[in-house]
Amino acid sequence: MKIKLLHRWTGLLISVAIIIMSFSGVLLVWKKEFLWLTIPQARDVVVRDNTLIAETLNTIDQSYAENEVRFVQLYSERLAIHKVFLKNKHYAWHDQNGVKIQQWTNNERWEDWLLDLHHRFLLGNTIGLNIAGFSGLLMIPLIFVGIFIWWPRRRTFKLGVWPKNLQRGVLQRSHGNIGAASALLVLLIAITGVILVYPTESRQVLVEPFTGTDRLQHEQQLDSIRGIDSRDWLQVLNRVTALYPGSELRWASFPSKDSNSKSIGLQQQADWNTSGQTSISIDNASGEMLSNSNALLRPTAVRLTDFSYPLHTGKLGLWYRILLSIFGVAMMLLTSLGVLSYLRRTR
Repeated sequence: MKIKLLHRWTGLLISVAIIIMSFSGVLLVWKKEFLWLTIPQARDVVVRDNTLIAETLNTIDQSYAENEVRFVQLYSERLAIHKVFLKNKHYAWHDQNGVKIQQWTNNERWEDWLLDLHHRFLLGNTIGLNIAGFSGLLMIPLIFVGIFIWWPRRRTFKLGVWPKNLQRGVLQRSHGNIGAASALLVLLIAITGVILVYPTESRQVLVEPFTGTDRLQHEQQLDSIRGIDSRDWLQVLNRVTALYPGSELRWASFPSKDSNSKSIGLQQQADWNTSGQTSISIDNASGEMLSNSNALLRPTAVRLTDFSYPLHTGKLGLWYRILLSIFGVAMMLLTSLGVLSYLRRTR
């Protein structure tokens, strides 16, 4: 009886958070299609050419004040547009030739507002982020307790998951059956969400105990190229792609007051993470290579933890986004049925 009370009150406590995160998460999974429909330049044929990308990066840099450009997400969502991250929470879309399409601040665009709702409940990094994190943490034992409660009733699964009426017993049965059917993927979503909310703490628990002395084995030998010419964007891109042939450029960071270096992030063909974990940094004054980090040589614990990003955000292809959407809707229905069952009980 106590375990049922624990399940009930924990579920009620985080029910609103689960519904908000599930609803916003399902919409965010289809961000690529939204951008494709609303930004005409996103529908252009993607041209992955180092000369064009170098010219584009130079054009972007020249479009803003000195040190204003922080970071460029190349071919955002694998579309023919680049997302530029500027100072003071300003952002911009640029096409493949570097022409500015739109500039905005903070949550002025729909997809940024939705991400803030999903990740922080529009309440900032202190309150909102911790609401999302603790809700995810509470979901993990909630799932196991729910399966424990459902297991003696598992034969009711043959009666289906959709409630035939609003009687409390029928609502509870549907709630349990939906929870059992979606438990594994919901658990995966909860765990990866917690890792993304608390990356430092997650690495302390999931990575550091297993990496030991191998933590820096991904650092590769630096090349010996020097000189003013070697710091040009085209030369930087050519050096990077020569070291990692077949890889795709994912991001570029510009020199700033804090760091006088250019950095490039790539996704190698065998890399699990789509965000560009392989990175190379070049000194902007001398052209000297400062670092060369090969994501494929990171310890398995690190790579598995980093894989939480594409798992949680649906960056694994159309089939996976469809699956995430189905189970996101299942989470909303699961939570709604649980709350409705409680309300029927109190009447």
